[in-house]
This record gives sequence, C-alpha cells and structure tokens, in this order.
Amino acid sequence: MYLFLVTMVVLFMLVNSKHNQVGGALDCTTCGQGEKCPPDGCNRDIYTSAFNRTGCPNQKPGTSWWKSQPISVALNDMYAYCDLTRKGRANKTQIRQCCGPKPCKPSKCNKQKTLMKDPYVSAFNNTGCPNQNPSYRGNSNWWRQKSEAGALNDMFAYCDLTKKGRADARQKRTCCGSTPCRVTRCSKQPRLYNKDYYINTFNSTGCPNPNPSVGWWMKQRPRAALSDMYAYCNLTKTGRANPTQIRQCCGPKKKCKPKRCNRPNDYNYF
Repeated sequence: MYLFLVTMVVLFMLVNSKHNQVGGALDCTTCGQGEKCPPDGCNRDIYTSAFNRTGCPNQKPGTSWWKSQPISVALNDMYAYCDLTRKGRANKTQIRQCCGPKPCKPSKCNKQKTLMKDPYVSAFNNTGCPNQNPSYRGNSNWWRQKSEAGALNDMFAYCDLTKKGRADARQKRTCCGSTPCRVTRCSKQPRLYNKDYYINTFNSTGCPNPNPSVGWWMKQRPRAALSDMYAYCNLTKTGRANPTQIRQCCGPKKKCKPKRCNRPNDYNYF
C-alpha cells in the first residue's frame, strides 16, 4: 500500500511538471527537431522566451513589469539587462534577472524586434533544421514571397537533403547555421501559423487565457484576427465585455482586468 501511494504521488508530480505554465500560454515555437509542440514539455512563457533569445539564460525572470509596458519598451529593457551583464556593468539585481541563481556572462546580446519568434524561423526549426537565423536565400526573404505551402515545402527540402547527406554547402549552412549539425528527423509542417501561435499572440495582446478559442481567427486574414484579439482585451480592460468575451479573454471560471492592451500595430507577427 505504501509503495502504491508513493508511485501515485510521483506520477502526479510528473504530470504537473509537464503542464507547468508560466504566465499564460507557452512558447511552443521551437521544440527541437521535428518534435510535436506542447502540451508535452515546453514551459516558458512568451516573455521569458524573448528574454532568452535576447541572450539572458534565466528561465524564471520577473516578467510582471514587462507585461505592463508596451512591447517595444519591454524588449528594450530585456536587451539592457543582457548588454549590462555582458559588459560587466550590471548590479547584483540585474545579474540575477539575467542569469538566475548562478552568475553568467552572455557571449552575445540580440535585440528582439518582436515578442514572439519569427514564424518562419519557428516553422523551419520545427521542421527539423536548428538554424536560428536562416538566410532566406540571401537577403531576399524568399520564403516570404512564396505561398505558405511553397515556403513549407522548401523548408522540408532543406531538412530532408541535410538529413540524407545530399545537401550542398549552402543548403547545409541554411539548415544548420555556422555550426555543422546532424539532423535525425524531418517533420513537414502543415501550417505556418499553428494554434499555439494564435494563442501566444492573443496573450501578448493582453488577455491571459491560456486556451482561448482560435478557430475563427485561423480562418481570417491576419490583420482581422489581430484586431479582434485587441477588441477582446480592450473591452475586458474597460469593463464593457459581456460574459462570453470575458471568458475568452480571461479563461473559464476566472475574471481578470488586463493592465494594458497592445494594439496589433505594436508588433508584426504576421
């Protein structure tokens, strides 16, 4: 009986750890080579992910102030933490925010232009190529000029050629980056913007619901979807939302009042 209880406690802890969500939706934009995105392990919120991409490795930074600011202000502040720490000019509080409990020295700081990861880079990484800065065939942003299906097919081709050892030097560099890589699996992505991307976008607009209904948004033009997301946040923030709108913004059985609503033109996700 004792062994059974211990086993059940351990299983409960494992389940909880897998579904640990920090500050709303999870960052599901890069889950390894071809891995299916959460709920299966990613547990960083979108602000933490942006901070980590900036160069600071802390997995549990304070994010409440960032969430109360315009996205551009939050991103500038993230970069300042990284830059000060890298140059050795940060105080103890700033070092702890950047590094976590153990001191660190970022080798490079990358100022983020958007809160969320570029959807093209995310799709490429989820296809199986680990390069965080693919060249898009030089500076032409080739993928962005193609249809969604055409871009996704091209991403898969890079991965597949690299995996099978048939890629040339340029193709390998596009897939792997400056460091050679070994691709073990390629997964063709069905969509450029998946459900998780819409959820994260909604959360960054200002509504904290980790599981909103996204079906209607996915059928609309991106700008129409973004405008609708902002409307939910603004109505809830100003106290004019009806129960259905509050539930979409805040989640079931919860009430919330967003401190700030970010307009769609504050960022460029789509």
